[in-house]
Amino acid sequence: MARAGLPIIAGYEVVSDFEFGGGLVALKQRLNNPEAEPQVLPLTPELIERGSVSLR
Repeated sequence: MARAGLPIIAGYEVVSDFEFGGGLVALKQRLNNPEAEPQVLPLTPELIERGSVSLR
């Protein structure tokens, strides 16, 4: 985002560890922010993706 000159709006970026639980916690935080409803959720690596997908 910074290299593209785009701002990172408060609440849009969530940091987690690279484990299953980290992906789950990060996605919960992101989805529980009514001011920053996601349309796209870029996820890496595979373990974070699995943790995030398990939320649904």
